[in-house]
Amino acid sequence: MDEKTKDEQWTALKESKLPLSVVIDSGGKSLHGWVRVEAANREEWNERRDVVYRYLESIGIDPKNKNASRFSRLAGVMRDGKEQKLLAVNVGAVNWEAFKDDMDAQDMPMEFSIDSIIEYDPQNDPDNLIGDRWVRRGSSLLFVGQSGCGKSSMAAYQGLKWASGEAWFGVKPVRALKVAYIQAENDIADQHDALKGAAQMTFGKENWERGLRSANMLFFRETVRTGSDFATMLRRLVRKTKVDVVYIDPLLSYMGGNPSDIEVCANFTRHLLQPIMMETGVVLILVHHFPKPKGRDDKPESVAEMAYSGFGSSDLTNWAREVIVMKEVGFNQPRQFMLGMAKRADRSGMTDKDGKVTGSIMIQRGTGGDISWNYADPQKFVVDKESAKKPYAKGRYPKRS
Repeated sequence: MDEKTKDEQWTALKESKLPLSVVIDSGGKSLHGWVRVEAANREEWNERRDVVYRYLESIGIDPKNKNASRFSRLAGVMRDGKEQKLLAVNVGAVNWEAFKDDMDAQDMPMEFSIDSIIEYDPQNDPDNLIGDRWVRRGSSLLFVGQSGCGKSSMAAYQGLKWASGEAWFGVKPVRALKVAYIQAENDIADQHDALKGAAQMTFGKENWERGLRSANMLFFRETVRTGSDFATMLRRLVRKTKVDVVYIDPLLSYMGGNPSDIEVCANFTRHLLQPIMMETGVVLILVHHFPKPKGRDDKPESVAEMAYSGFGSSDLTNWAREVIVMKEVGFNQPRQFMLGMAKRADRSGMTDKDGKVTGSIMIQRGTGGDISWNYADPQKFVVDKESAKKPYAKGRYPKRS
């Protein structure tokens, strides 16, 4: 596995659970594992060799090293001035049958024993990341909002808060998290505006640059890969960077099909993304759009109803552990929004302007060049129809910055 670091190779060998007699540092780029296949004849050896290569294909094992008579590196011998070292003996399964049993068990559903359920300690959950088990390792969030409302800048603000170990409107991580963004729509100028505004809100106008540099955040732009190609890239990125949270913005750029098709939707979320989450413990936050509006609807909606407002199949909402909804309300400047949790609000720790725990809050977007977010001023909030008519001309929204 020459393209991986030796630390990554060692982790891959251990996690494979293959019955390794020895692991040797080659003195070059790679670690070599001697797999104990315990074959009775050449035919069985070929069969078990192919099992090993199929099993390790996804991590980039050398496809040429397959012949039965190939020599191996020998520990204690020098190679180009570097010692070939014995690193470990008897790693993984005790024998080939035990390895096969483990492989077969992977085809079975995950089982929770009665003892594990009874003995689970909710006050001491090592997999809790945010809130009171609001988000645990391997969880999914769906962040839904109207086009142009500022979802990306809000995601930047949210991620920066969590990467700094601070609360986002009361929603606090258990520690400073390592956060990555994969996005398709925002260029370097957009990134600058969103992050500068978020950093100034978090660290102050004098210290925002230093604070942003100290936050454990990574930024990537991907505009081509979709579906399984995107999932393959995502798995590699998560394993390499060991991030806690990845924002995928927007979802529609990467699904690779019609989100209204439940099979397309379920394949992407449940069959491509879910295994990555379970393998690595990463939290995936999918940033998603409302569909194109069909006209003004004055009927009030609950947060739970709006959870299904995202474009496409309802399975998206059903799959996600939590749905965050951001919808513009009111008709004044600065722009004001309802921000709410649809599923596990009581565990999130979200608080309103007065510090009261709640499932939804009113927020407003700052004006000017630097994008910022804060609690809305209730004294300036306009919701009644008569007042709402004033800013409109022939049913159109007024021009907004």
